[in-house]
Amino acid sequence: MKTFCMRLVCVVLLCGLTAGLYSQAELPGDNARVNYEMAFTYLLKTPPDYERARGHLENATVAGGAYADRARLELVRLVAAEERPADQSPVAEIRQILNALEDRTQVAAVWFAAVQALDENGHVADAISMGLELSLRFPESAVADESLYLIATRLYEQRSYSASLELLYRIEDQYPDGEVADDALILRSRIYLEQGPLYSPLKGCSALEDFMRSDERPAFDQSLWRIEAARMFHENCGYAGY
Repeated sequence: MKTFCMRLVCVVLLCGLTAGLYSQAELPGDNARVNYEMAFTYLLKTPPDYERARGHLENATVAGGAYADRARLELVRLVAAEERPADQSPVAEIRQILNALEDRTQVAAVWFAAVQALDENGHVADAISMGLELSLRFPESAVADESLYLIATRLYEQRSYSASLELLYRIEDQYPDGEVADDALILRSRIYLEQGPLYSPLKGCSALEDFMRSDERPAFDQSLWRIEAARMFHENCGYAGY
């Protein structure tokens, strides 16, 4: 009886193992999910173990499936954050990851994540270059205007006012109802109101005045954009003309 019970247990375990193997085979990308989740256990360590995390993310991309593309998104961020000599750009490696994306509808979103990661990690020139390319290759994407605004902001900080204005006007013309349309108008007004080669109170103040009078948005009176516009107008334009 004891021997029979032992054999029965072995059969049950073997059946369970076999079923498990078949269930894994029926779940494409399951290995990608496991590696993806393992990568985050290393990223959440103190300090993070980037090398092991990257290894698991690369394994996830090989496995394929939805988690493979999620892993590629995180790889883009890791590559941008890696320390490297100043003369070595991470862009070539990032492009390889973008080209490998299985879901091509996600290319623009992952591309913008790369632009943000490059910018955050001090690769500003690369971020500007890839951000401009994104806006040209994917003008209808949900992130095209955000990419333009990010670049315009960096150009403004570098005092490249004309180049920044060109992008800000593109946002106004192409994405008037976009997420960053109001931010773009405020930055455009700021450029015109700063003492410099493009100083123009007429352009800066008229844009602010039209903006403050806008009633197209509900509860707009208390928005941060309206408050900032009012502050800039009060400080630079007065109430009796420009």
